Amino acid sequence: MNRLILYEKYSRYWPHITVLSTITSLALLIIWLGSDNVLFSGYLQFGAFVFFAIALLCLFRWREGQMKIEMDSDGHGILHIRYSVRNEPVGSEEFLLKGLESVKTDRMPDRSLADNLFKSGRTVRFKRQDSINWLYLNEVNGRVIPLDMKSAEQLRQFLEALIHRDQ
Repeated sequence: MNRLILYEKYSRYWPHITVLSTITSLALLIIWLGSDNVLFSGYLQFGAFVFFAIALLCLFRWREGQMKIEMDSDGHGILHIRYSVRNEPVGSEEFLLKGLESVKTDRMPDRSLADNLFKSGRTVRFKRQDSINWLYLNEVNGRVIPLDMKSAEQLRQFLEALIHRDQ
């Protein structure tokens, strides 16, 4: 049985960014309370809101945790994929290897601001023989799971080996 375990691309800086953004937001809020200048106080309010929003988004990302992707093939042309976060199952799927035409490593889809800003996330896409569309592998609840370049390449090689073995 072939097995591959990968982890979502995840920054270890989420806690640091959350704390720093919260402190900055509170500092700007305190300065705003003592400000008499109308224009300057508007900038302070806006800055406090921006840093609060950053802190909130980073907090959600930090609490969500890093996703673990476990893949194994039973040797009958089916790839079993299990997704978990903090050892809690999030989802699973069975992927039919028969009929795959090609597999490639590609950039993440532009579905969020983070994907547009940090273009270093990678994913694996595949195309079936009976289709002209490239589809994303490792999509959970409508979200494509980002991988680093090394993991995405490792996954592509793993899939190609399974495809060639089952043909």
